[in-house]
Amino acid sequence: DLAPGRRRGAVRAERQHAEASIQHLARFHGSDAIGIALGDRTPILQGSPEIAAEVTHARDHEWVRDADDFLRRRSTLAIRGVSERARPRVQDLLES
Repeated sequence: DLAPGRRRGAVRAERQHAEASIQHLARFHGSDAIGIALGDRTPILQGSPEIAAEVTHARDHEWVRDADDFLRRRSTLAIRGVSERARPRVQDLLES
């Protein structure tokens, strides 16, 4: 159990991630953003605005079949230099 101050910090961090993810989804997915936001909102990487539902949406609706396609063309993960850290999670999501 977290102390009240740490609990508030965790809630604040979660809220900030949610806001960043919403902005990210709206910017990159337009009218599909709401549907994606209803999916798994777990971050692909800690502190990253990309969420798991983006991977499954790309797999199911945009014909993404491998991690490289998602990492390089459908996200900002490669541009930010964190694609190799994200690759195992993306691969798991594509195979699920």
